[in-house]
Parts: sequence; structure tokens; C-alpha cells
Amino acid sequence: MEKANAAIETMKTEETDLQAQIKELGYEIGNSTQDKQELLAMRTAETSRFRSALETDKRAAELITKAIETMAAFYERNKLSAIQATSKRREEPEYSSDPDRAPETSWDGDKYAGRKSEHVGVTAILEMIREDVYKEMETAKRDEASAQGEYKKQSAALADAIRSQEMSKAASEKELAELQAKILAKEEFLSAKTADLDGETKLAASIYDDCSWVSGGARGAGPSFDTRAQKRKTEMDGLVAAKNYLAGVEDGTALDAGASS
Repeated sequence: MEKANAAIETMKTEETDLQAQIKELGYEIGNSTQDKQELLAMRTAETSRFRSALETDKRAAELITKAIETMAAFYERNKLSAIQATSKRREEPEYSSDPDRAPETSWDGDKYAGRKSEHVGVTAILEMIREDVYKEMETAKRDEASAQGEYKKQSAALADAIRSQEMSKAASEKELAELQAKILAKEEFLSAKTADLDGETKLAASIYDDCSWVSGGARGAGPSFDTRAQKRKTEMDGLVAAKNYLAGVEDGTALDAGASS
């Protein structure tokens, strides 16, 4: 029983440690799962912003292309060259810092030539802007692909961590169940031994009551073994004498002894 009690105490300590370990693993699994969900939410938001920005850039590029095509169609429709078109547009003269001095202008005969390269410059600027938009779209796509790849790596790492934590938790739970079964078996063994001890204690008390006369009786009447032994000896002597007497009756010896007396 003492060994069983010691074993139960040891296993109870192990049980407490396992329960704490399982609880800690549960917290770790919860944290890893939350990290994975937050990572997914962040990636989803980034992807949404990327798609929105990409769509905006796409529309901007389409608008710039339409502007370039509209300008080209206008000049073609009116059969005007870039120089002729710009020469038709009159602009307000730009004065220098000296208000008394007329601005410098360029004349083609009696016509004001204006800025002959205006159309060419605007078209080039629009094309440059469109090219920048295209480059921005390509850069955004590369960044998105890189971010998606990094997300997959992090998500896979978190998934592996969660699986590992879940396996550890399952193993600990199995170990705990087996340990609790051992504790129950040991407690049942201890209970049975306790019952055996109670039975032995009762048996010892019963034996003591049955044999207490040897030391003076169940009620403590004092030593009685010698007295009982003397009585038994007297009884035995009487029995032997009776036996001998009966034997003498059978062979006539007892009668002769009576006549002589």
C-alpha cells in the first residue's frame, strides 16, 4: 500500500505536468492559427489594393492612348501637319520682366508661326506618361508576384508549425490518457489492498478473541491455561481409571479384588 501510494503521487505529478503542457500547446496552436489568419487577411487586402491600382493604371493608359489617337485623328481629318496646326493657334505673348519690352516672336511672312513643335511635344509627353504607366503596371505585377510567393512560404511555415503543434498535443493527450488509466488501476489496487488490510485487521481481532483465554480469557479473568490443563489431566486420569475398571470387570479381576477386600 505504501508503494502504491508513492507511485500514485509520482504519477499525479506527471499528470499535472502533462495537463500544463497540453494547455500550453493549445495556446500555441491558437496563436499560430491566428497568425495564419492575419497573414491571409493582410495578403487579401494587399491583393485587393494591387488589383485596384492595376485597374486604375490600365484605365489611365487606355485614356492616354485614346487622347493620342484622338489628336492624331484630328490632324489627319483636317489634313494638318503638326506645324500647320500649331501655327493656327494664337497665344498670348509672354512678357519678360521688363513690361516696356515686347516679347520675342517668330513670324512666317505676315503670319505668326507660334510654337511649331507644340503638338509633337505633347504627344511625346503623353507617350512618355503612358510608358511610365506601363512600367508601373509591370513593376506592380512583379511586386505582387513576389509578395504572393513570400506569403505562400510564410503560410506553409505556419501550417507546418500548426501540424507539428497538433501532433505534439495529440501525443501528450494520449500519454495523459494512458497515465490516467495507470493511476486509476493503481488506485483500484490500493482500494483492494485497503479492503484486504481491513479484513486482516478484523481477522486478527477475531483470532485474538478466540484465543484470549490462553492469557486470561476474553474478559481478562487472569491466567487460566494451567487450571484448564490440570482439569483436563484430572479428567484424563478419571477416564483411564474408568477404562481400567471396565477392563477388570470383563476378565473378573475386579470381582476377585472386591472379594478379597
